[in-house]
Amino acid sequence: MGNSEPRPPTEEAKLSIYQLARLYCRERLLVDPFLWTSRHVELLQFTFGQPTNAPSLKQDERQPTCLPEKHSRPDLVRKLLQGAKCGWMRREFDMLKLMTAPGSPFVSVDDLTFHFKGYCIRTLECLIFCRGEDPEAAMHWYLPPVAAFLDREHVGYQRSQFVHTGSSGSRSGRQELRRKRRRKIPQTLALAQLKKLTPPNALHDPCIVALLISLAQGQRHHLRVVGREREVDAPVFLAQVLFLDPDDTRHLHLFSADISSSFLEKFDFPAVPPSPTAQTSVLIRHTVVPFEPFETFQHRIFELLLPTLEVQKQNSKGEGTPPRPGNLGEGGGQTGR
Repeated sequence: MGNSEPRPPTEEAKLSIYQLARLYCRERLLVDPFLWTSRHVELLQFTFGQPTNAPSLKQDERQPTCLPEKHSRPDLVRKLLQGAKCGWMRREFDMLKLMTAPGSPFVSVDDLTFHFKGYCIRTLECLIFCRGEDPEAAMHWYLPPVAAFLDREHVGYQRSQFVHTGSSGSRSGRQELRRKRRRKIPQTLALAQLKKLTPPNALHDPCIVALLISLAQGQRHHLRVVGREREVDAPVFLAQVLFLDPDDTRHLHLFSADISSSFLEKFDFPAVPPSPTAQTSVLIRHTVVPFEPFETFQHRIFELLLPTLEVQKQNSKGEGTPPRPGNLGEGGGQTGR
């Protein structure tokens, strides 16, 4: 099946976020991303496309990323599937080893931050894969965040923690202190709210939308950190999320979207309506990637990400040498992941 077309512009698409919140004041739209529902996805003009199957490797493309055969690690793919019985932490660890094996184009860091009005309002816990070889550089935004990995059970755990305690379980000291100061929600009310927030279709989870936006914000911030201010208004930022549903032992799901700077400005300046030329809608492409054959799974994932990697590599090329981590200078207001 082909992907759906992006929805045509509506009158709502011409409104600022604050105008939307006033228009639908009874719906309480200005909430933490963990409390987003399908209504937020709709009003932000996101559309989940129909799933399409990932292309198979041709016989002469078994090594599309020049990764040595000995590093293809089919054993890690099998462990990833066996992790369905062991919990999301085991699966994330196996995915980390698979995506950052020797010869991989990625390094990994933890978590992204979702920004609104220039402030971090939520840490989104996930694995982030950056193009490059230096984890320290990735932590300080000198490498672009290319893709995130999200486990459905981890999302459910974070959502449950947030509903019950007001915290997603982040280890941040400030968030932990805030969590302890809050009164716990009564169990019955918490379960009812959790049921309301849990999407009927896990593959259309609003957290995927929040993470795609956060990835695009991170890619834009990376350009500022490396001194590429003139490219901050690049036509699009390519955000990708690898999503694992432990109940589906046959496929990994890849969600990708083209998000422009003009679209991100809606979150920077929520009181300002978008300009007539601004991007008003975003189509989320959904690619289904079979785990088998295990021997080529890693290569197929890298091949799917390579178009994004090539664009990000061009964006990362700056004139001269970027400042070293530890001497960040101006960071554009974004701190942490």
